[in-house]
Amino acid sequence: MMNNPFVLDRAAALAQRVADQAGDGVEPRINLLYRLLYTRPPRAPEIAIGQNIIEQAGNGQRAWQLYAHVLLCGNEFIYID
Repeated sequence: MMNNPFVLDRAAALAQRVADQAGDGVEPRINLLYRLLYTRPPRAPEIAIGQNIIEQAGNGQRAWQLYAHVLLCGNEFIYID
């Protein structure tokens, strides 16, 4: 999943979808990512972690692609509980 071209492409598409639908705010984008991927709102620590990651990565489109990629590779997305 980490280096698969299809997954990387899907992460880029997801980041663009979130940018288009949620606007420029960091927290609204994180909320939408969690709702789309995990069908639940993010918990407060998850929002804080996401905000930190995006801030450290520069809050550009590439930062959102990388963050979406990480969430796509998470156990919660891959496995049915």
